[in-house]
Parts: sequence; structure tokens; C-alpha cells
Amino acid sequence: MSAELDHVELANRNHQALKVLLPTSAEVPEWIATVSFYKAVQVAEAVFSAQPFCQNSSNHHSRLTSLKDARLLGGKLATSYNPLMTASMLARYLRADGVRQSFRDYLPPDRIIDRLVKKRLRTFEQHAVGLLSDEGRDKLVTLDKDPEIDLKSPTGLRPGLGFDMPGKLARDCGSSVSA
Repeated sequence: MSAELDHVELANRNHQALKVLLPTSAEVPEWIATVSFYKAVQVAEAVFSAQPFCQNSSNHHSRLTSLKDARLLGGKLATSYNPLMTASMLARYLRADGVRQSFRDYLPPDRIIDRLVKKRLRTFEQHAVGLLSDEGRDKLVTLDKDPEIDLKSPTGLRPGLGFDMPGKLARDCGSSVSA
């Protein structure tokens, strides 16, 4: 498998994790921010692998610098990536760009799906998909392509499609998990 497709596969795994977390946005908005960001990380690395003038990055800041490259849609990828990175840094460390701040003050739980998932991650995916190979484009599961995602729904999922997280983890991991 090519490096591009390896990153697409990891992006798709993050996508699946994000779908499990979406119904719990009020309880775990920090995890939604983190998983959304890491999906974008893997999509960015897939783009770098697909483009002959790019190199895979070694850290978040070098990745952001590479995404600002004018050859990558005039820096449009960086415009969506940077807020995902900032939200993830605040969610994980309560600090971004040297400033300490509460994640929930930065992005209230009731706005995380609209602002971060539907706006930033979706826009990042829409821009990035055109820079992938045909096979990478076909295999990448995006918010727009996933039939279980409903971007008009407050939860981001089709109505009636909630996940029983402990049950889903037990089925996926082959063990019993109690709530």
C-alpha cells in the first residue's frame, strides 16, 4: 500500500471514532476536537504523499507551514487546519500559541459540531480531496460522502443513528465493556 493510502486509512479510522463521539459532544467536546484534528493530520499527510513537490511533515507546526504553500490551493488548507490544530491544543493542554485558556471557554460544547466539524473539518476535506490521487480520493471517507453523516442535524448524524459507545467498543474490540 502506498504512503498516501496508509494515511487515508488512518484518516478513515479517525472518521469512525469521530462518529462514535458525535452524540456525546456535550460530555466530551475535547475528544471531538482532538479526533477531528487528527483526521485532518492524516488527510494532510495523504496530500503530501500524493503531491510530488511535498514532503511528509515531522510535527504540527511544520505541517501547517507546508499547508500554507501556494501550490496547495493558495493556502486554503491552512485556513481550515489552523483552527483544528488550535482547538486540539487547547483540548489537550489548555494552552495554544503560548496562551492558557479553558477549552470550553474557547469553544462551548453546543458549538463544537457546527464550528469545528461541519465548518472547519468539512472545508479542509473538501479542499484536500482534490489534491489526492484518484485512488486516495475514492477511498477517503469524508463528511460529505458518509451516508451516516447528516450535516443539517444538530448531532451531525442521521436522525435515529446514535451509537451505543460501550456496546460498539465491545463489538469492535471483541471484549465486554460495561457502562
